[in-house]
Amino acid sequence: MVAEEIERVKNAELEALRLINEARVRADALLKEARERVRIQREMIESEAKRECDRILRMSRENAEREAERIRLEAVREEQEIAERAEARIPLAVKWIMQRVTGG
Repeated sequence: MVAEEIERVKNAELEALRLINEARVRADALLKEARERVRIQREMIESEAKRECDRILRMSRENAEREAERIRLEAVREEQEIAERAEARIPLAVKWIMQRVTGG
């Protein structure tokens, strides 16, 4: 009778150890799976962030190029206006110079 009780206690202990080991194995597997999911999610987030960064940089460059082109066109227009005004004043300038030179 005592031997049977001891045997049952031993069996219960062995079953408890088996269950503990099984729980550890399952926990390790779950932890490994969770780490893998975190790694994949992190890679996806990093990839998405890089795409967004590239998009923002591309938009910034495009905006800067448009602004630079606008400034170039404005400068060409101003240059033409100045040249036209200067061209229109040449006769007056020649007349003024002639008056100074001839004393008239």
